[in-house]
Amino acid sequence: MNTIEKTFDVPSNGLFGGPKQITLRAMTTKEEKIILTTKDFSVFERIVKSCCVEPKDLDLGLLHQNDIIYLIFALRELTFGSTYIQEFICPDCGVKSEIEVDIAEMTVNILDTENLDERLTCTLPILGDELQLKILSSGEINRLDRLIKQKVAKNKLKDPDSYEFTLKLMATIVTINGEEMLDEEAKRHYVDTLHLSDLQMIQNTLNEIDFGLDTTLIRTCDNCYNDEEVRGLICPEFFRPSK
Repeated sequence: MNTIEKTFDVPSNGLFGGPKQITLRAMTTKEEKIILTTKDFSVFERIVKSCCVEPKDLDLGLLHQNDIIYLIFALRELTFGSTYIQEFICPDCGVKSEIEVDIAEMTVNILDTENLDERLTCTLPILGDELQLKILSSGEINRLDRLIKQKVAKNKLKDPDSYEFTLKLMATIVTINGEEMLDEEAKRHYVDTLHLSDLQMIQNTLNEIDFGLDTTLIRTCDNCYNDEEVRGLICPEFFRPSK
């Protein structure tokens, strides 16, 4: 059987020990079955895994969720072409219309790993502590998500969203003033009592490490003719184009 294949650079650039390039084949009926039977983020992971040609033993846990999203857009373009239609509501005039999204117009940012540890080091403005931070891999996030689901199933969480925020924030902090905080309760208390200025410093430091697919496009509203920023979405036309 003839298949379309293409090799893509991985945005996280091997940060977690995973591949720097991945070869994918176009989606088939096999992936349609995955779409029909999976309703959470894991659908994208399963599709990428299913379509991966090289490496044959791809470990999705060694990628970042930004990698997964980029590869899904790459697979959409590889399978159906780069353009699709999505709904758009103009923020200026409020009129709903359809716009054409073109994946070929999007840019992919590959992570620059040079001096990354330095770029992930920050000094908190209020506490004055120096923190060494890290970016969480897809595998680490999935592990935390499973832990949260287990606690929810056992009715041990009153506020899952708050618990998730705290748990993932704790996981991003590697050291405090050069030392690892091994006591989980002490670390939880530390992050839960952070001054908002300190919390914002942590979030800003992490947000400055930019990699992945930039889905932002500029489109002109058909009603008011203003140019607007639009983000390409994974909408119904993405996997099942009508044209």
